[in-house]
Amino acid sequence: MISIREAIPSDAAEIADIKVSSWHKTYRGLVCDNFLASVEINKTTAFWQQLLQQPNHVFVATLDDKVIGFVHCCQSRDPANSDDNVGEITAIYLSPDHERKGAGSALIQHTEQQLRDQGYGSVTLWALKDNIGAHQFYLRSGYLPDGEEGYRKVLKATAARYRKEL
Repeated sequence: MISIREAIPSDAAEIADIKVSSWHKTYRGLVCDNFLASVEINKTTAFWQQLLQQPNHVFVATLDDKVIGFVHCCQSRDPANSDDNVGEITAIYLSPDHERKGAGSALIQHTEQQLRDQGYGSVTLWALKDNIGAHQFYLRSGYLPDGEEGYRKVLKATAARYRKEL
């Protein structure tokens, strides 16, 4: 059975492995090859080890005590969302072996409840325009494109913003 809990520092290596493997599987051909080559396990593990040392909003999905996915949320970083009532999902990734098995839905539902409990009235997230699987997942989860797009120069790709009222 899939469980959701707050991430702890000892989860950093598993989170990094999921992010790196997910990026290499999902984004090949969607983002600049040079950037994708720079997404590697040592730097990613170090990032998560540092982030998880302090209070954060990172949650992991586990199955049989193994981390199979994670999500990070915060107050919206988007300057267009100037009011404090908008949360943002900045990252949601699953181990490629556990996609389409309910962990992503469990993570997103848990995160939405956390944001609701913190007083947020809506949540946004960004997805690369060519990432069809992500768009389908977000639509099924009740997110709708709000018309905002942004070119990610380092990725050489365009992302679309999605929004959901909580």
